[in-house]
Amino acid sequence: MGEHFDTVLKPRLAKCVFSGEWKDGKPLLPKKGKLPGVSHAFKYIRLESYEDALGNIAFEQPQGELKFEDYTLRYMLEFETRKSETLLNIEKLAAPFTYQLDIMEGGEGKAKAVDLPETFNYLLGLKVSSRKAYLRDKKHRYLVISGTTNPHGEGGEREVVVIWRDVTGWKPADFKADAEYVKKEKLTNGADEVFVNADSVIPGARVLDPVFKERMFAPVDA
Repeated sequence: MGEHFDTVLKPRLAKCVFSGEWKDGKPLLPKKGKLPGVSHAFKYIRLESYEDALGNIAFEQPQGELKFEDYTLRYMLEFETRKSETLLNIEKLAAPFTYQLDIMEGGEGKAKAVDLPETFNYLLGLKVSSRKAYLRDKKHRYLVISGTTNPHGEGGEREVVVIWRDVTGWKPADFKADAEYVKKEKLTNGADEVFVNADSVIPGARVLDPVFKERMFAPVDA
């Protein structure tokens, strides 16, 4: 697509939704009986490219000159590059709202934020019904996503709640306050399954980090 999406398709979509009629680059007032446009928001997703993935591989130790015949790609990716951003550094899921990758734009690498919650929704097959932000103690941000999964599997649909928060530097008292806040706000009420990033003492919650990584790199059926 090159830059075609950003320069043509996205502006065209925004203009069409804003107003059905334009002249000389300006929206026309609606005719009698016609709406000027609709209240809208549209979402687009930019996938990590092969070049982006290569650019984000980071070796744990300086390797010097590698003889690639002595390595298999699988070995290198599983062991030598465990902490690469592109391979999902689960240690950094403690701060999910600031996760970044280097993305190639115009021939140069630029640090771009990655929407980990949205990515996990897709990996989980979550049909999102609500996405709400909360603020505890005026400084602890929460993103709580609710939805359903497994509509055609054994047992039918399951109500799922996914809780994201930044736990960088948290101590035991912070995790206790975290669990109390979740209970007070009834964030997990009605859920068959609860996922939470990083550590937690939230009753019944499942740490999502290993699930995220497992599904990110699971083999694809032909």
